[in-house]
Amino acid sequence: MQNPPPTTSTDLLDQVTLLIAEDQPHLAYTDETRTVLRHFEAFHDGAPQSYLGYRYRLRVLFDGQRGSLPAVDVLRFIAMTVDDGRSLRQHLNKKYGPFDEPGFGGGQPDNAYVDEATEFLAKVESWARWKHSVDTATAESETLSHLENMIALLLASDISDASEVHDYFMAEIFKRLDDAGISTTRAFIANALIQPLLDDRAHDSGRAVQKIRAQFRDLREGRYDFLRRYEDSLAHRKLELAEERIDFEVLPPGTDPEAYARREHRRTAPQSGPRFAPEKLQVLKDLEHYFGPERCQWLHGKSSRRTLPGPFGTNINGSYLVLLIRHVDRSGRHIGDDAIALSPLTGQATFYVRHDAVDHSWKEIFSYPKRDAKAMGARRLHLKGPTGWDPATALRERLIALAQCSPRQFREGTIFPVPGSHKYTVT
Repeated sequence: MQNPPPTTSTDLLDQVTLLIAEDQPHLAYTDETRTVLRHFEAFHDGAPQSYLGYRYRLRVLFDGQRGSLPAVDVLRFIAMTVDDGRSLRQHLNKKYGPFDEPGFGGGQPDNAYVDEATEFLAKVESWARWKHSVDTATAESETLSHLENMIALLLASDISDASEVHDYFMAEIFKRLDDAGISTTRAFIANALIQPLLDDRAHDSGRAVQKIRAQFRDLREGRYDFLRRYEDSLAHRKLELAEERIDFEVLPPGTDPEAYARREHRRTAPQSGPRFAPEKLQVLKDLEHYFGPERCQWLHGKSSRRTLPGPFGTNINGSYLVLLIRHVDRSGRHIGDDAIALSPLTGQATFYVRHDAVDHSWKEIFSYPKRDAKAMGARRLHLKGPTGWDPATALRERLIALAQCSPRQFREGTIFPVPGSHKYTVT
């Protein structure tokens, strides 16, 4: 029996286009769909030549994919790239202003990039000082976050000697990360992948910057939004494409949260799904005691799906419980609510929103995909801790540290364990 011929790039583009046309018939046979898909450079093996091509390639590499991808997986990674780009643009625009607009910087276009790099170098120096108590996984994640900020600011800017400036800062960053004992493998990959874009910029700076800005403008104006619904296509082979939006309802008075969560897990969880972890719910119970039961209210997510999604779902989904913490001023006037969303399932992150540190209500933030919720100010935490610490205790104490710190520290600070105790501080 002969093997089928290999799929060509044109065949793959046709297959992805067909998947979209079958789901969204109004987009069938339009040149715009194919034009937009080509922006992600998913149909060739060469080096990326655009920002979205770079982000797509990085997504695939960091997911550990090897070899040719089927059309359904290509579509999923394109959707994830759109969400990554939207979240990043929103975050940078809020932090620095319209970084992707011509004239940004008022004659000093490198200011935002240098500020970001300097901020990150200071953070790496603090890791070096706390070397034996730093959570290396968190440090690696923060390294990639700062690096993706720097790269976007660099590529969209009018910095005349961009490549030289970036090389200088990256040499310092890699040296200090090594001194702090933080792995540089992923940062090295992310940095190496942008070299073709820097070479393109050196050849024709004006055209290269204009192309990058055009893609950020398209992200802002929603040109790629019709692709976002496909992010779950790997997990759901028949493309369950409607985005899930969760309503949160108050648990009836007298309901035991753990008993309720166990019943829901037995009723809705697939047989091969994530494990129920009661120690995570104990974290919320401990926090209710910490804040005071009279200030707290328990809510549960009401999902539109009949089964709970897997641990890497796009949204804060129906498996989540929310501890709502009411805040009043000295006169007893209600001034806002904080919210901690926690799923009792393994693999699900916990999200914390403080009303005095964000621009939107907790309910609005939790209605967006997890990446957007993080970009809008929710702190994302996992069930883990330093060697010798109980992970649930470590999660509880990190949440308490975030409750006690200033709003600025909540937004921007790094959480460190306090030596000699099972407490954390935010700096």
